[in-house]
Amino acid sequence: YRTAVLGFEGEVGAVQESHHHHVEGQGASAPGSNVADCTLCDTFCTGMCRLEAQARHDHHHHYHGHDHGHSHGHDHD
Repeated sequence: YRTAVLGFEGEVGAVQESHHHHVEGQGASAPGSNVADCTLCDTFCTGMCRLEAQARHDHHHHYHGHDHGHSHGHDHD
């Protein structure tokens, strides 16, 4: 169902996890647990801090680990 929600394409196939840190009792250090100090949310935690942290860390790596002159059998049209 996540594919129908715009902005969450990067989470397709990811393990589902709760973002309700304040309900789960993870304390004030958990992202979104203290909305009053958040610069991204107003009165409701949107999870934007988590998405931005993931975007800063999430970059695509594509290494084959060896050099060779033959094709992989796929093209990038």
